[in-house]
Amino acid sequence: MGLVRTSRDTVVVRPPRNLVAARGASEWSSVLECWESASVGVRLGCVLATAIALIASMTGAIPIACGLAIATLVPAVLTDTQVRRLPDVWIASAGIVLLVGVGVSWSTGSTSTSIAGLAAGALLMSVPILLLHLASPASMGFGDVKLAIVLGAAVGALDWNLAIPALALAAGSTATIGVCTRARHIAFGPGLVAGALVALLAQDLVTGG
Repeated sequence: MGLVRTSRDTVVVRPPRNLVAARGASEWSSVLECWESASVGVRLGCVLATAIALIASMTGAIPIACGLAIATLVPAVLTDTQVRRLPDVWIASAGIVLLVGVGVSWSTGSTSTSIAGLAAGALLMSVPILLLHLASPASMGFGDVKLAIVLGAAVGALDWNLAIPALALAAGSTATIGVCTRARHIAFGPGLVAGALVALLAQDLVTGG
């Protein structure tokens, strides 16, 4: 905020000229701080997730829109591991990337994705988490719900039937890590992203196709 003193000594508060840019810079700064404080294992996981998502999308293993959306979510996951927060800016950005990617695929006729598939995937993956959030907000944050909506739509872009297996993989991997590390509280964001990515990569195995 900028402070301006008038002739009558009245202080007027003016918002930043570019609030969006300021917010974006703040989020990038937060991500860098989380990266510096993260363990080697967390850093390696973020790099691998990004690389796998991008390579899989470029080689045609998964739709380009899905791979780019998941890669965009990695900074949110990194933040979640360090401060238990999933920034809206990254989730919204991933959603936009997904929709733009699907839109381009529609315009070129290179995808069979339907709006119904996107919606079904988003609902199937997010509703169970929403119910858990409503039952216990302290144990399941609303950020996880928003993340699941985007990831559910991402898997729905390929096959909405992948949503439930992706959620099961997320819950299973998170629970396993929690038991192995004996941690009382563990971020669910990384599990959600990993579950969605594995479900996309192993579509035939997961759906029995």
